[in-house]
Amino acid sequence: MTEPDEEVEALNVDIHRRALEWAASQRASGKKVDYTSPEWTASAMATQEEVEAATTEENLEKLREDVAALDAADLEGAIKAQVKKLYVLEEAKRRHEGVKEEAILLVPESDVLDRPAPKWWIEGLIQKGTVAVFAGEAGIGKTFTSIHFSRCVATGLPFFHRQVSKGTVLYVVAEGASAFGNRIRAWDSYHHITPASGAINYVEAGVNLSDPASLKALEAVLDDLQPDLIILDTFSQLAAIDNENDAAQVAKVFRVAKQLRDHKDGSTVILVHHVNKGAGGVRGSSVIRSNADTVIVAKSGKGEDFYLTTEIGQDGKQKDGAPLKLEGFHLIDHNGSAVVTMSEPDADPDLVSLRDLFSDRLTHTKAEAQRAAGHPKADSRDKGYQAWNRKWRKWTAPDTAILVPGDEKDTWALLELAR
Repeated sequence: MTEPDEEVEALNVDIHRRALEWAASQRASGKKVDYTSPEWTASAMATQEEVEAATTEENLEKLREDVAALDAADLEGAIKAQVKKLYVLEEAKRRHEGVKEEAILLVPESDVLDRPAPKWWIEGLIQKGTVAVFAGEAGIGKTFTSIHFSRCVATGLPFFHRQVSKGTVLYVVAEGASAFGNRIRAWDSYHHITPASGAINYVEAGVNLSDPASLKALEAVLDDLQPDLIILDTFSQLAAIDNENDAAQVAKVFRVAKQLRDHKDGSTVILVHHVNKGAGGVRGSSVIRSNADTVIVAKSGKGEDFYLTTEIGQDGKQKDGAPLKLEGFHLIDHNGSAVVTMSEPDADPDLVSLRDLFSDRLTHTKAEAQRAAGHPKADSRDKGYQAWNRKWRKWTAPDTAILVPGDEKDTWALLELAR
């Protein structure tokens, strides 16, 4: 037996040798060789057995002899074409050998009905235990939104009033790593909250989802950190594939994504990706949509706004949930960078007054908020004040808080306002 690294090299040698043999037979006979025929397959298997029995040095020497014995003229194009075909055959063989026969499992309807409903990291948007794609055009705010995803999960902060399950995050940064410090400082400053130490970790280099050695190193990180949410930003940089329209290459990356997801029960992988120019659909092979559990698409809305959608008609997808369209997102400058916010048409006027009061990003007292809402005095006999005070209790309750205590006594800081 050869060593593991020699086996990989031997397989590559074998593939190129078979390509050369095919090319030589093409030139000698002038006839097209059926590389899927039983005769060719038997010959290829015999060649592979011979390669596996030899050392790497012997295989390389045999390859040199084959090359030297052939007329190299006009062979390069034929060899490249055949090598590609052989790689596809090897992949098909590997997949076939990996399929395990399973007994038929009969499940009564009562068991199906007893299964729990999907659980969410972000209610209605990002499910637990899934692989999601988040796609949008360049410059629309994908990374700023992904940062918002990550820090909402890490802090438990509602995602624009959508309930969030708190968890840990691993963010793999392949684009814009140098600006990340400014972006997360701006987010913390704007929202008056910072994730706990260790709640978010980053990988900024060394990840290639198509390289077994890199994948092994990344899996070691997952074993150590056990993150709940893994963000891979971006697919095009981290997948390291030649052609995003190649179904076989894309499918292989999604198998890797599912492998990463399976390191922890309930964890979710988000692949940040691009859309096609003009049409706005998810860029690349249709395998991307078919293999993803969720596809969230960011699209331009009115003015400088953008929206998030999982609607099928917008190239989105939500496997186990209702399609969703969230509108009114936009980027605003803050603290030397930018943050994602959401406008509120038809908002509660008391929320509007609260937002206006806290727009200076300072802390304020309940009395100041009360006066801003048009209630000079805390009069329990005033029905208007009573209604406002009920909202205040909701705004400051642990489960529905959009305000948190400030550093000074009896002051409050705004977390987030959203519909």
